Amino acid sequence: MEKYPTTDDFRESDDWQEICAKKFRLAAVALIRLARKGVWPVDRWRQALQVWSNNEFAARSWKWFGRIVYDIPDRELKEIAHPIAWWLKAISKTVSGESEHFLV
Repeated sequence: MEKYPTTDDFRESDDWQEICAKKFRLAAVALIRLARKGVWPVDRWRQALQVWSNNEFAARSWKWFGRIVYDIPDRELKEIAHPIAWWLKAISKTVSGESEHFLV
């Protein structure tokens, strides 16, 4: 993803959304490792958050990314604010409001 940070919906070999849905752990680890290096590929985050806004993934993705979204740099945050909002809305329906990340 460092080499191809943007998605290409016309390139058949770009199956990022499918990976996010079928191989959650692989996608999650990739995004976390990049985030730790200060790399935030917003197109990849946008698609991942769209997939993970599904009720099937909301609670699981919250456990993995609830704290990490606080670390997104402002510039990148502005670019993916809408998908984050949808993701948080989905999470609010599945995660207890007493979750420590909601209390920050």
